[in-house]
Amino acid sequence: TLAYDANGGSGEMQPASAAEGESVAAAACGFGAPGGKEFAGWNAAADGSGAAYAEGDPVELSADTVLYAQWRDAELPPAQTFALSYDANGGAGEMQPAAVEAGKPIAVAECGFTAPADKVFSGWNEAADGSGAAYAAGDPITLEADAVLYAQWADDPAAVARRVAQQQADAFAALARGIGAVDLSAAGRIAEARAAYDALPDAARALVAAEDLALLESAEAQLARCYYVTLSYEPVASGSTAELLASTNAPEEAIGWQISTDEGIIWDDVEGAVGVAYSVPTVEGSLGNYYRAKATIPLPGRPDYVTYSNAVMLAAVVPGPDPQPDPDPGPQPDPDPQPDDGTAAQQAATNKKAAASAASAIAKLPDVANVTDADAKAVAAARAAYDALTSAQKKLVPAATLKKLAAAEAAVKSTITFNAAKCTKAALAKAVKKSGKKPAAVKKVVLGTKVKRIAKASFAKLKKAKTIVVQTKKLKKAAIAKALAKSKVAAVVVNVGNAKANKAYAKKYKKIFTKKICGKKVSVRAAS
Repeated sequence: TLAYDANGGSGEMQPASAAEGESVAAAACGFGAPGGKEFAGWNAAADGSGAAYAEGDPVELSADTVLYAQWRDAELPPAQTFALSYDANGGAGEMQPAAVEAGKPIAVAECGFTAPADKVFSGWNEAADGSGAAYAAGDPITLEADAVLYAQWADDPAAVARRVAQQQADAFAALARGIGAVDLSAAGRIAEARAAYDALPDAARALVAAEDLALLESAEAQLARCYYVTLSYEPVASGSTAELLASTNAPEEAIGWQISTDEGIIWDDVEGAVGVAYSVPTVEGSLGNYYRAKATIPLPGRPDYVTYSNAVMLAAVVPGPDPQPDPDPGPQPDPDPQPDDGTAAQQAATNKKAAASAASAIAKLPDVANVTDADAKAVAAARAAYDALTSAQKKLVPAATLKKLAAAEAAVKSTITFNAAKCTKAALAKAVKKSGKKPAAVKKVVLGTKVKRIAKASFAKLKKAKTIVVQTKKLKKAAIAKALAKSKVAAVVVNVGNAKANKAYAKKYKKIFTKKICGKKVSVRAAS
């Protein structure tokens, strides 16, 4: 007979029979190979030192014979690899893709792209718009197919502040260049430009062009000459001026006049000689039949300016009773508005644009429920954009937008992120200390993508923590036994990536974040 021995393999094979001296073909191997081995042939000796036979070779039988299966190391098929590529997503430059063996994690690369103007790198994402799974440089990623990670860019806080400062400087420049010819009608425009410059923060003031500031200062100097007027007084016995004065309750020496100066300044016929933006003049002295009178007004913001110009006046002195108290005239109308040369509209447009820019930075922040300490830079940039606005611009930012900013700031201050494989009470306390926050201030804990296990009563020392944001996909029932015992946690928010993934994992985690398993009844929902 010709028998077959598995020689370390498994299974059985039937022997073959033949007459003495006849040959039998060696059978195909029917044994199971040992782990990591494959069939290499037959041999008359177990250790391979005897006659060797391949399947089908004739074996001459002179006596009962045993053929031993021979085994060799199996040749493994080449490992399947996938390409992990990186997309600049608006940035510049190139990064080489990485070859990743299927099923084996690889660390996500540092960003090698150049950021777009006024942006900073904020991480990687499986979707260009940031709606996919997010990764930081160094995070592990496992591929089951070729994949692309898209660079994510956030507003550079310094650039936002520079942009706002430039907008403020440009707004002042528009006011300064819109002053135009300087006479009394320019007083309002000059005052507005001066107020705008004085209100500029240092960063914006540094961006004001010297020629624009010179326009304002030159206009102020020219306006000063219009405000200090020397008046000549000559009494007249009749005419429109005398008739005007006779109809008033003026003192014995009342003065009224009509004025036109060589500077183009026009005063109306008004009781008490009050013209556009002028005060009542005072009599300084007399010479013969002439009185010397002077009308003065401080230049807005520059009372040190004292210049003069000449004017001609016609006036009358008429007898009159002792002055009687004037009845209360009630609210007085505002002075006639200055002609609109487009400057006000231009300033309004500038204010609206600046306010919209700051509001946009706030609107881009995540919903308050999803804000974590990882959003600190974006929140700070939004705050810087708002704080850089002028008071007029701040009034244009909607109250709801400011409320969102305040809530986001509060969320950043009360949130910590823990991102290690095992979360324990001690490890969590260390993370809180490293964050610089006090345990009593922590209201939300983010469990990052690396977390696999949560030890018993991990959150017991965080007395104010009521919400856990779960970013990891690695939690299992056995890994969170009594994790929430003795804690104040009441809600688990699942935020593992996009909306679809969030819903799927929320459904999964509802089955393990139960009172029986985690030690406390909590609500579980997908992040919006």
